[in-house]
Amino acid sequence: MDAVTDRPGRGPVRAAGGLVAHDGRVLLVHRPRFDDWSLPKGKLQPGEHPLAAAVREVHEETQVRGVPGIRLPSVSYPVRSGQSHVDKIVDWWAMTVADVGPFTPSDEVDGIAWLPVADALETVTYERDRVVLTAYAGLPALSRPVVVLGHASSDHAAWSGAPQERPLDPRGRAQAADLAELLRVLRPGRLVSGPARCCRQTLAGLARTLRIDLEIEEHITDGADPAAVVAVLRRLADDHAASIVCGPGEALAAALAALTDGVPAPLAPAGGVFLSFSGARLVAADPFTLTVS
Repeated sequence: MDAVTDRPGRGPVRAAGGLVAHDGRVLLVHRPRFDDWSLPKGKLQPGEHPLAAAVREVHEETQVRGVPGIRLPSVSYPVRSGQSHVDKIVDWWAMTVADVGPFTPSDEVDGIAWLPVADALETVTYERDRVVLTAYAGLPALSRPVVVLGHASSDHAAWSGAPQERPLDPRGRAQAADLAELLRVLRPGRLVSGPARCCRQTLAGLARTLRIDLEIEEHITDGADPAAVVAVLRRLADDHAASIVCGPGEALAAALAALTDGVPAPLAPAGGVFLSFSGARLVAADPFTLTVS
């Protein structure tokens, strides 16, 4: 059983990791402290988002830079904290490989292995890792994610001009900066915004960070036909790189409801959904928020 020695026994321990796949093989790590084989993971740093932690931990343990895709099942298990136990919750993402650096053994991880999934299932020490591997093995071939975001915070009451020209408020500008820092780990190839100023501003910092152009999609606007927005999302799912789409929350919520045969649910400012497609079929719609819950 893992041990936690640097926190009081209050609340769960939060961690994140990646199931990294390349050429039909997945990446395992060997930890000398426990003499076990597992998937790479680690604890969140204070204020760190699980998605960022997953990418960071994979790289720190293996020198592989992973690119997150579909979210895999989270797992929970008890760990020691002093004389008591607390729950450890690990969030997982499937990842592809961006690049691989030279691995150097350390006290934390002294070996890595690339194995076919069937062999990895036999090799990992813990059933909780088999849960993640089994979920991954059951997936069809997927395109890169399409991330659908409601625009960041924009104060309706304080703006008296044209609705399309309403800017982000200070909270929204901070959210946009946080999005730029976090979502770059997806290495998106396309950034698509509705024409409203607040939507464009939400993705502008990320566009500058990635040095790619921000595309304007006229269909993504208040009162848009949900079918037209769904068509945009399906076209983007054909790309080989992730796409990020930002628009008015109500319009996107209506499109997501049409896509998933669900009930429209409001999107929080700068929050949204990760969509994973296999061809024309939607495989998963995973909620996304900047808040670490």
